Amino acid sequence: MSVKGKMSRSSLGQVMPVHADPLGFKNASFRAVNQVTFSYRTNTDAAAALLPTELEIDENPKISGMFLSYGFTSVGPFREYIHIIHARFRGEEVGFVPHIFISNERGMLAGREREGYPKLLGDIAAERLRTDHDTAFPSRRFLVGARDLSPK
Repeated sequence: MSVKGKMSRSSLGQVMPVHADPLGFKNASFRAVNQVTFSYRTNTDAAAALLPTELEIDENPKISGMFLSYGFTSVGPFREYIHIIHARFRGEEVGFVPHIFISNERGMLAGREREGYPKLLGDIAAERLRTDHDTAFPSRRFLVGARDLSPK
């Protein structure tokens, strides 16, 4: 005697594995958030290699990096680095995010599986070197950005 499976489309979760949602929440909450954002110009071909064909950029496009430290969230505390390429879609300015590095597995699953963000797990350290200078290191400890707040 054979028995049919019992999972139906209506009983599936939003993330994998569909029979055992690893998140346990529907809406995320964030508190005690610190953020450092910086922008720079980069090589046109290097940025274009990360863009879908429907997007366009100017020569030496603007890139932004965001380092975020979340003190309290639905998935626990974590750090995140978001990489943004400033581009245009049908003439309208957009920010395209080719990847996001995050230090929390449940946060990565929530953002990637459920929301569709290009999140990758990484070890992110953001360290205050002086009271007027922040430096941040994502995965593998290479310098990604520094901010100097010294008066001119």
